[in-house]
Amino acid sequence: MKATPARLELTIKFTQLPVAFTEDQGGARTFEVGGEEGGPRFVVTLSKKACKRLAKAVEEWPEWMAIITGRFGELLSPERYRLESAGLTNVMERKPKESSPPAPGALLAPQAAPALGAPLEAMPFGTSVPVLEAPAASVVVPSAQAAPAVPNV
Repeated sequence: MKATPARLELTIKFTQLPVAFTEDQGGARTFEVGGEEGGPRFVVTLSKKACKRLAKAVEEWPEWMAIITGRFGELLSPERYRLESAGLTNVMERKPKESSPPAPGALLAPQAAPALGAPLEAMPFGTSVPVLEAPAASVVVPSAQAAPAVPNV
């Protein structure tokens, strides 16, 4: 089967500062990042400016996440690739998740029913729509030609 030509791009997210790196004369740093043990590793080179942004994030935030993007590059050794045109896309603060479980029934707490005639867009997600039951005497079965009758409530 012939493969469809495509550009392979890669997004790498990491939360620890690289410890081992080499620095060139312009201040760019080259380091390796990798996923699970035994998985592929990527050699990344970031500019001096990107490295400063990363260092600033480490100083400002106790927990952070950096995102690097680039193209799948040459194979350097088995399971080791170069990340071409690598750039630091984003560095952001990671907010710790609350570890306490929600109170029993908190997720299923009843909500007030929306007003009759409220548009569906205005109803919050998970709100049940009230069912209107008309008295049997006011139910009118329209003919095929007539417009449907709406009971007065």
